[in-house]
Amino acid sequence: MASSLLSLALNHSLDPTIAMTGELTVTGKVLRIGGLREKTVAARRAGATKIIFPADNTSDWLELPEVSNWFPVSTLDS
Repeated sequence: MASSLLSLALNHSLDPTIAMTGELTVTGKVLRIGGLREKTVAARRAGATKIIFPADNTSDWLELPEVSNWFPVSTLDS
């Protein structure tokens, strides 16, 4: 949602090959989520080649060797 609002505000389209997941607090902290494997499979089927996800999910991510372009984040500004 945050990326969509930023895209709209800047009048700049999002890259369809990038998928993002995570819960965002009002202070910009990105929180751990459940279902990372399922979300990754769905994103890849939809054409995503890069995945941005909560840094707190890194241990889950390491179990997904089929994805090489991954970017763990802990805050919206990182």
